[in-house]
Amino acid sequence: MRSVRICLPCPERDKYITASRLTGQTEVTVRRRNRYIDEFLRHCDEVFGHHNPDKVTRQQIFSFAEHLANCTRGMRKTKQTKLVEARKWLRWLYENGIIRQDPTKGLAATDLI
Repeated sequence: MRSVRICLPCPERDKYITASRLTGQTEVTVRRRNRYIDEFLRHCDEVFGHHNPDKVTRQQIFSFAEHLANCTRGMRKTKQTKLVEARKWLRWLYENGIIRQDPTKGLAATDLI
């Protein structure tokens, strides 16, 4: 039996995932979204010592993009999708007043990888 993935605790991610389900996203999309955002949070935690979305900066987004670009496994499109999901999540948090500033403003994931 496969083990269940345990994500870093993040109430902001949980709100976004719940909202995704309520908008009719498929379970496959919702699970992928959750996994990709968790990968971003884990990167922030390992490299910057926190995974609080309110403290995320452009530098952390650039660092995650660089990390993805330097990974030897995975297709370019998948790496871009991971960055897009993290970007969409942060933008959603900003638009819903959950974080104070939008660290993704003016960034295009396809240009970063």
